[in-house]
Amino acid sequence: MLFRSVIAATSLPNIHPDERVHVDAGVYYMDHWLPPEIGSPAIRHTYSAYGMSRLDNLGSTYLLAGKFIRVLRWLVPVDNHAAARWFAVALFCLMALLAWKIPWQAQTAAAALVTPQVWYLFSYLNDDLLPFFLSLVLAAFCLRWAARPLDTTWKTACAMGVLFGMLALEKSNYLVFLCFAFFFCVWAIWKERRLVRWRLLVVLLLAACAVYGVRWGADLAINGVNRNEKRLAYAEQRAKEGFKPSQYGGKGAYYGIHLRDKGLKFTEIFTKWKWQVITARSFFGLYGPMSLPSPGWYYKLVYCLAAGLLLYLLVKGGGGGSHELDRKSTRLN
Repeated sequence: MLFRSVIAATSLPNIHPDERVHVDAGVYYMDHWLPPEIGSPAIRHTYSAYGMSRLDNLGSTYLLAGKFIRVLRWLVPVDNHAAARWFAVALFCLMALLAWKIPWQAQTAAAALVTPQVWYLFSYLNDDLLPFFLSLVLAAFCLRWAARPLDTTWKTACAMGVLFGMLALEKSNYLVFLCFAFFFCVWAIWKERRLVRWRLLVVLLLAACAVYGVRWGADLAINGVNRNEKRLAYAEQRAKEGFKPSQYGGKGAYYGIHLRDKGLKFTEIFTKWKWQVITARSFFGLYGPMSLPSPGWYYKLVYCLAAGLLLYLLVKGGGGGSHELDRKSTRLN
């Protein structure tokens, strides 16, 4: 926590990836509760070079950040950039507190402690903060359900449904995790062999649909059913040269987008672009706009440690850890 607090307090404004538009999106919700209309004059300054605004998305990251910024600026004299960064730090502190108080959360929050990339992620406002936090909390609920099914009540299922609904509104790459978590819950209920317990899954789905439906309904009332067409049309007007939708796949487009439309073969992602190297580094320390790597020896050390940990888990097996957590949780209760 000290490391990310130092980054948040000392790094220059707008030095992190797309930080300006992230902060501008959060500041909008300081004085608003409802989502804006796409292309509204009130949010034109929040659009990036791609002609897209984070406020056009359905997630609740910037709503929560905006209210946090408002409260913090009322309490202490800080600017918007600093307040937005402290929102990220506060979210990590909340995750650490949950891990300290709840054994199940400690098991999933360990993912946030093994890599400085996550420490860096929680040092400034971005749209990965909240979904990453929500996914860890949801994973803890799933582990608890599998290990102590009788402690899972309709209230627990309702809370999990809220997490499902909020996470479904965030970045689409978390949908893979949502599918895994849902089928994990199905497996946990099936393992109980009690027909009445399937009601919990119904409660979970209803809560998830309610959360998703409220947010989707608000956006529908403001932007209509053709929101995607509106986004593309406004992006065509607002985006800089090389980033306009009409230029995707063409020679004038930015070199790093729509590679398949430009004729790049699948194998060239690995041979020419070295996707696997950049992705591996981004797990353990690749900062700024993916252009500030750590020393080469550091990556080699981390890869060796990760391989050793994987080998240990394969040999040791994962069953004992869950039973130990179950015994600890029983003693705490």
